[in-house]
Amino acid sequence: MGRFLAILTSTLMFSISSLLPVSNASTSFQFHSELLGEDTTIRVALPESYPHSVDFEYPLLLILDGSTQFNHIAGNVEFMSTFAEIPDMIVVGVSANSRLFNFTHTEIEQFAGRSGGAPRYTEFLLRELLPQLRED
Repeated sequence: MGRFLAILTSTLMFSISSLLPVSNASTSFQFHSELLGEDTTIRVALPESYPHSVDFEYPLLLILDGSTQFNHIAGNVEFMSTFAEIPDMIVVGVSANSRLFNFTHTEIEQFAGRSGGAPRYTEFLLRELLPQLRED
């Protein structure tokens, strides 16, 4: 009986997994920021329909802390868009080389020199990265 259950479970798992869409691979590249004075890793996941739609404009989801948050968010976007819960979209993850500095708006006394860089990071996103993504 135990062997039968194992074979049945394996067969069902194989059958279900063959019905799921194949996840699009993401690409990554280094982006040099003059404002930040450093290179930042950018990851991009395109929707499955992207190669087939020349004139369609996709919404863009920008993920901060992309080195840790990109995979599961891009996976959730793909899953939810497959079932039309959300529209197909381009997912972009931006890695933060100095998380504390880039994500705090004010300089914290005990982290002097290592915090308070969010305004400059925001400028990087708005003036350097987003225009480049729109161009590409």
